[in-house]
Amino acid sequence: MVEIHLKKYYYWYITDEFIEVSDEVAAELRAGKRMAARRMRLFEFGRYPTYRRAYIRAFERALEERAARGKIDNSWRAGTTGEDVFRWWMQDRNIEG
Repeated sequence: MVEIHLKKYYYWYITDEFIEVSDEVAAELRAGKRMAARRMRLFEFGRYPTYRRAYIRAFERALEERAARGKIDNSWRAGTTGEDVFRWWMQDRNIEG
């Protein structure tokens, strides 16, 4: 059994309420929250494409820095772009690997 904070999962709870649920229910709640966050990011990046481009540029700079430090070998394959990392971060299921 896992104790969850209802206010964390449901915005309409205005008081702090905790309930005990099974591990399976807790896992489903966490998965639903992750999917809702992904949908919100998709909506916001569609609405504000400049932020999307800024994230991709930041991921490209991070890859360049990792390559410069010699840390690219085990985490990302050679030729990975900022767009690939962005799609991974957005939990896109249509990526290679």
